[in-house]
Amino acid sequence: MSAGSPDDFPAIHALQGKLAITPLSAYGKPYAPPVTVTVDPNVDLTATPFDQVRLMTGEMFFKRMALAMKVNPPSAEDGWALDKLKLLGVEPGKPFDPSRIDEQLRKGIGEAPWTSGSCSPRVPTR
Repeated sequence: MSAGSPDDFPAIHALQGKLAITPLSAYGKPYAPPVTVTVDPNVDLTATPFDQVRLMTGEMFFKRMALAMKVNPPSAEDGWALDKLKLLGVEPGKPFDPSRIDEQLRKGIGEAPWTSGSCSPRVPTR
């Protein structure tokens, strides 16, 4: 589910209210979710995912991307994009260290979404 604007939230919340998430180990059996769940206090629960990404610096974005690719490895079909990311120092399973890249490139990473006049996701070209 995704929202184009906050106007979409009521319909999305209605659909979310109909969902039930059950661990596979409990599928088809009676299941009660845990009563208490630890929530990371550093996670902003009020910002939309779009705004969370929009508010990141370029360095923060690529650090998170590298971490995400460590636990969610890209597929073989993503090789062409991984080759481009490697030029920026972003590799699956390795922490992104912006100090290892050229200063101008590091500056560009931080400015790219804002200088283009858009913060919308783009489909990379091959």
